[in-house]
Amino acid sequence: MDTGTVSALLNLVIGKWRWELQQRYQYLLQQYTAAGQDTAPLDAAYELCVTAAVAEKEKHKKEGGDQYARVFGAHPPGIPAPLKCHVEKQIELQDPSKLQPEKVAALLTGITEAEKSIPMQQLRKSAVEMALRDLEACGQTWDELIFLQLARVAAITGDTDKAYGYAKQLVSAWQANDKSPRLTPRLRDFQPALVGYALTGQADKAQEIVDLITQTCGLDLTEPEFGLWLEAIANGGDCDQIATALHAVAAELNELRETTVEMVEIFFRSDRAAAAGQQWLQKWVRPDDQGNVAEAGIQLQLADLSDADWTAFGQQVLSLAVQQEKRQGRFQDYTKWLKRNGPFDIMIDGANVALWGENYEGGAFRPEKVKVMYETVAKENPDAKILLVLHAGRFGDIKQNHKETFTWLEELRSQGRFHIAPAGSNDDWYWMYAAVMAREKGMLVSNDLLRDHVWNLLRPKHMLKWTQRHIIRFHFNFEKTEAYLKYPSPYTPCVQYNEDKGVWMVPCADRDGQWLCVRKV
Repeated sequence: MDTGTVSALLNLVIGKWRWELQQRYQYLLQQYTAAGQDTAPLDAAYELCVTAAVAEKEKHKKEGGDQYARVFGAHPPGIPAPLKCHVEKQIELQDPSKLQPEKVAALLTGITEAEKSIPMQQLRKSAVEMALRDLEACGQTWDELIFLQLARVAAITGDTDKAYGYAKQLVSAWQANDKSPRLTPRLRDFQPALVGYALTGQADKAQEIVDLITQTCGLDLTEPEFGLWLEAIANGGDCDQIATALHAVAAELNELRETTVEMVEIFFRSDRAAAAGQQWLQKWVRPDDQGNVAEAGIQLQLADLSDADWTAFGQQVLSLAVQQEKRQGRFQDYTKWLKRNGPFDIMIDGANVALWGENYEGGAFRPEKVKVMYETVAKENPDAKILLVLHAGRFGDIKQNHKETFTWLEELRSQGRFHIAPAGSNDDWYWMYAAVMAREKGMLVSNDLLRDHVWNLLRPKHMLKWTQRHIIRFHFNFEKTEAYLKYPSPYTPCVQYNEDKGVWMVPCADRDGQWLCVRKV
């Protein structure tokens, strides 16, 4: 068998897409059994999670989503905290019919029959031994997927150190093979070990994995990894460790899921939080529009990218824009134009403005709205230098069918305030690059939620902060003759720490503007 087939088989004995839920359930099952507790409530909670996850998956699939089960959103009320999953995307659903039936039919039958007489944990270990023997006999070398599945099986069967060992072996193999793409580490390779150390409160080990991910592999943590790191600290860490983790979260993420915030609550309720003789008071609060928190006597601050992040962000946007150009040299020409005419303070996504609110019968691309928007922005920001961006296709339509708007655009173009993205280009990259190059001052007028696959190519740590701080939203009146702008909040919804008052503020995306306020008593 090849590595893909072996990986798929291991996938089946892991429990398909439920690997984190399986790992958490098996850990708790051991704890309940060792303590002589009735496992029926745990079994019932597990089944509730499975049912909810399946329903979530089917709903996501019907809505046109990908083939992943989103288990983190499937936590029925009353589920024990250790059973709640952090990982957003579980393993991709595997269709056994695609597994080269002539090679694996007997093995699949064997697995099915074995489940009737062999405990599942023993079956998983046996499947690993069988798969590795087969790979060795065929002269197949391991790839990232094999390391991943082995780590998951090890973690589910209770051997977190072995799961971590597989992750470290993968990193070593990647480095020893000139960073071969087939061995490139991914966040998922470290998650099984992180889950294990989170459950057992081994905060030092979790920190070690975080360092391996970020420093050795150069990967950015996402909320699932931060959630697991915080869980490890909640179950066994100290005040220094929670502060380190929360400062890291503040630099990377905005609002947090409730399951992540819950880990912060658990820690500050623990005896370890008071070990240094300090008492903490927790309360859910709602800041006012200016970021004032009356309960703590503080004001939330505006957070933006660092100088190093601005530089890296700009370089990445430039690199991706150049890669996606159909005709070489076009985007480089634009960067030269931008140097001659910029920097600009406010960019307008012309296509988004013209099409916004037109998804009805009779709706259409309306360039007259772009003129209304430009004039509104100019009136409200008289000292700002404004750049309007439109695609060549849209401009061609305006030239043919909207003479008055065309004349106005030509005047703007002569002033260096309007740029046409050429055919074969994505105009989004043009306003994005101009906005990023303007750094702290750059603002974008658009209602685009920036969820397209194109934006997923950019580092989340940059996009999350940038979209929160640098986008002006809008709407029009019914006649579409007046535009109304909604500027970004004067503070950033991310974890913040007020050193003078000793207050942690943690925003929760699931609680409608509420923040967890944790302050020293």
